[in-house]
Amino acid sequence: MRRFTGEFFTPLAFAGKAVEYLTRTVGEWWKSGKFRLWDMAAGTGNLEFALPAAVLKYCYISTLIQDDADYCRKIFPDATVFQYDYLNDAADKLPANLRGDLANPNIKWIIFINPPYVTANDSTKQNYRNGVSDTAIKSLMATEGFRESSRELYIQFLYRISREFKERSAWSGMFSSLRYITTVNDEDFRKKYFSPRI
Repeated sequence: MRRFTGEFFTPLAFAGKAVEYLTRTVGEWWKSGKFRLWDMAAGTGNLEFALPAAVLKYCYISTLIQDDADYCRKIFPDATVFQYDYLNDAADKLPANLRGDLANPNIKWIIFINPPYVTANDSTKQNYRNGVSDTAIKSLMATEGFRESSRELYIQFLYRISREFKERSAWSGMFSSLRYITTVNDEDFRKKYFSPRI
């Protein structure tokens, strides 16, 4: 099932290095109390294992599978952990404290994520990945003409993140392929939504 949905575990050594880079870029952000971190594709929380304990009270950890959310809730009791389908669920299903923080213009955000990586086949091919990218976000992307890009689940995450955090001060720390930066198919997406600084 995880291979179908493109879920891959983040090795703990990689997570530790990511936290090191994040701290180098943003500093010890948790000390100010003005930052929040959200991992909206947490799985079993490997990225969060590398975070300092003091950070967790400022963390939102969401994942697609309820069993993973239950596990993360036990491992990270100081964080706000919840089951949430980021590519299908509406904002009104978010916890009240997260909705409140999203509405607060003084809160700065860190999106720390290893999103699912899978490409759905085009409609002319038949195999087990057909339909994997059929989400509410894909439908929204299609209305803007992003048909090819919308076959990639991690680009669907970037699309919603870019829209949701457009007017907010936010940093993105993400594990992913670099295809969204380099491929011709994603050029329109880069121009309109996600032009990364590396």
